[in-house]
Amino acid sequence: MLRFFLAALILCHSLWSVNTEEFLILPMGQGGGQLAIYKRETKNIGVLYDLGSKSLQTHPKFGLRGEWQKPFLASKKVSVIATNDEEDEIPFSLQTTPSRTRATQEIQTPITTEKKLYDDQRETTKNALEEFIHSQLTSLDHLFIFLSHADEDHINFLNCENIPELVPITVILAGDWFGDIGAAEGKTNFTKPAKEVLIFLSARIKDRIKTKASTHFYFPFYSPDLNFQIFEMLQPQNLLERIKGLNISDAIAEFNNIAQPIINQCLKMNPAAPTPAFLHGPFLQIFGPLLQIDPEFHDILHNVYIWSLNQPADDTNNHSMVVSCTLSNLNMSVILTGDAENSVFHRIAAENTSFDFRSKLGLLNPLHTVLLMLPHHGSLKNRSGSMLRFFTPNVFGISAGDGRQHGHPSAELIQEIHNIYSRSFSHLSETFYRQYEYKGKFHFISLNNEGRHTIDKVEPGRFLCPNIYGCIKWDQEGIRTNFNNSIKLDDGEKYSVLYATHALETDRDIGASEAGMQISTISPDDDSITTLTLMKLPEEFPYQYLAENPTTEELFVGVSVVDPGEKKTTKPSRVYFYKLLAAE
Repeated sequence: MLRFFLAALILCHSLWSVNTEEFLILPMGQGGGQLAIYKRETKNIGVLYDLGSKSLQTHPKFGLRGEWQKPFLASKKVSVIATNDEEDEIPFSLQTTPSRTRATQEIQTPITTEKKLYDDQRETTKNALEEFIHSQLTSLDHLFIFLSHADEDHINFLNCENIPELVPITVILAGDWFGDIGAAEGKTNFTKPAKEVLIFLSARIKDRIKTKASTHFYFPFYSPDLNFQIFEMLQPQNLLERIKGLNISDAIAEFNNIAQPIINQCLKMNPAAPTPAFLHGPFLQIFGPLLQIDPEFHDILHNVYIWSLNQPADDTNNHSMVVSCTLSNLNMSVILTGDAENSVFHRIAAENTSFDFRSKLGLLNPLHTVLLMLPHHGSLKNRSGSMLRFFTPNVFGISAGDGRQHGHPSAELIQEIHNIYSRSFSHLSETFYRQYEYKGKFHFISLNNEGRHTIDKVEPGRFLCPNIYGCIKWDQEGIRTNFNNSIKLDDGEKYSVLYATHALETDRDIGASEAGMQISTISPDDDSITTLTLMKLPEEFPYQYLAENPTTEELFVGVSVVDPGEKKTTKPSRVYFYKLLAAE
């Protein structure tokens, strides 16, 4: 009887178990990080593409992260509908002047967050982000990591703070990590962040006895076909042997010694400099013979396809590995592009002249959604007609900060894509909106145009950027975030928080919010003084302060940017006040 009961229980579990998937665009600031998670009955497998940030230029709002919100793009139950197969040329025009739809008549001129936030606050932002990333990875049974190329803003968060020590990892270090193939005069890409990644990977191998978590990594740019000596030098166990017993600073110095012969052999002025073989195809076909991959993972890894690997280029951005992940249970695929430019996508199209992305992978369901991560954080330089024609995306992702460091994402690029899709690919947008219903209103705060920052409402939902939404999570329910800039006050009115920049600030320690307290604040634009009156906080209010300008009746929410209890500092606490806009 007991045996029968257990068999029935196992059968019921198998019937009730549902394979699910998630895709996350991580809020890396001025950097990159995307994560696909495949949840199966017995295994949870992650595919992480890039993890780095050159500058954590995100607003204090992300410190208010909470539970995942209801989807702002909610999934609808739809049937397969025939689509229009019309395809036009995609003429990107350098002369295009974007038209603006502004939420306010006057946009506040921002003061760069990086300059305004104290070191304490930046460190707090970094710690909060690391804690969040770590929490997304702890339940995985294996993590496959693709580092698109060796630029700092794509790799420097690959460390023990973010990667759980008990999770086995397999890492592909794409591109030229040690020396510029196109270099003259001994230039090298072997930077401190690159060395620290190797230190981290080597340390994990060394600590395997303690953690029992396997670590495998591979440099496809330096394959044995190119130079067996280099290939042997870069094997994990050989690297570990070179740094065994060294402290971190000495280990980094030793990696310099390892790098120099590689640089010398790879320099363009060297007649024997190798030309890496361009690779493309299913992940398992390329890497299966080279890496120790558990056959139990093969079913999931059949969803991963390599479109560009070892693209010869003088510009290391074009070494970026282009990868797609298909998430069948979400009926969607994501294209991960790093910093690749048009020449990479032109090569991809040339290697697949008889196919486009959907037909190549057999994604023939007209409702299959393709999310394309715009290369290089939405840089105008990286726009590509070949990319749009081959991958035919329905929606775009942008891994970018607040746009103040390099103007990413480009307002002109956003407008051009908007124009192209309205003219030539409108059926792709229509297909997307047949499946997802827009539920919320967010202000697009990241766009930069001629040095000014604007609040845009260009096709809400078509462009998914973490600096609008926080971390973006796509799952069976739709597209959601763990940050919400919409709030509801006790009078029942709904508002959204204007995050283009803070409107007012004060450096006094307000302490506990007391209704009726008068606070003198300064405008960061012109140093004018405004007196705000603190108001009673509604229940479960996500902000520390609610205030009103009694003269104009404008409402503000306040966020403290230094927590005095977190770390002793001689610098005063500072509170940023953000303006509230009445919901439309």
